[in-house]
Amino acid sequence: MDYKKYVKIKYNWQSNVDGKDIEDCIAVHLVPETEQREDSQTNVVDLIEETDCYCVNFTRPADNNETLFINVNCDHRHFISKICVCSEAKIIELFGNNGEYLSMHSTISSTSVGEYPMNSHMMHCVNSTECSLKFEQLENSNFVWVYGIIVYLTESKLPPNRSLGPINMQNFQHLLNPELLAENATKLFSTLSVNELKPDKNTIFNSVFNNYLDNIKDGDNSGQLVYNNLKQFETKIEDKLDAMSLQLNTIENNVETLNKKFDTLLNALRQNNSL
Repeated sequence: MDYKKYVKIKYNWQSNVDGKDIEDCIAVHLVPETEQREDSQTNVVDLIEETDCYCVNFTRPADNNETLFINVNCDHRHFISKICVCSEAKIIELFGNNGEYLSMHSTISSTSVGEYPMNSHMMHCVNSTECSLKFEQLENSNFVWVYGIIVYLTESKLPPNRSLGPINMQNFQHLLNPELLAENATKLFSTLSVNELKPDKNTIFNSVFNNYLDNIKDGDNSGQLVYNNLKQFETKIEDKLDAMSLQLNTIENNVETLNKKFDTLLNALRQNNSL
């Protein structure tokens, strides 16, 4: 199965195997939730050997001080339910949609091929559309070999999120122009089927509506009041958007600080041989 139809993969190291790259060691399985295998009965190596995954070696670029990161992002019709990995890494850290730290996974089983260790990991992503894998505790900090990765996708039962996108306040202000309001109101009135109204109600409706248009066009106080109210509404929208932007920036900064604290804690534990 061509994984590119379902997921996008990003990574920060480079392959040192001619003709092979990240796409050669990744496979995607579309599996209904009811048909997923139980973890206790799963052998990661056997699962990978049933696919067309190839072992690929990755080396750290000279200008990169980070460990190996592999980011998996699936389309809106599915979510990532589980990822199985077999590599030489003893620990894999899992990060979520927005880069937040989720969990740390130790080896569930280990074997070897010659001098190369084969450590198996299984990670549940809890219905995520994106996640990142960070490979830790390598034999050589500048080199890692990956035997295979399987991404399990389950069809999403929820409709995709649709964003309205940014609001163009200049266009919004243009729409609040009194002359344009009067023009649009006239067009709206012309589309109404006033012939179905009773004569007395029709006369009252025409009178009120025409007075409203005259007030706007002639600059009467009532027309100005309507315009001022709309301008206040626009200001409130702008203030609300600014407040939301500030809240989002605060959340992003808190997540970044939390990730740094986790990294500091994990490094301290490794130095004390606690992991």
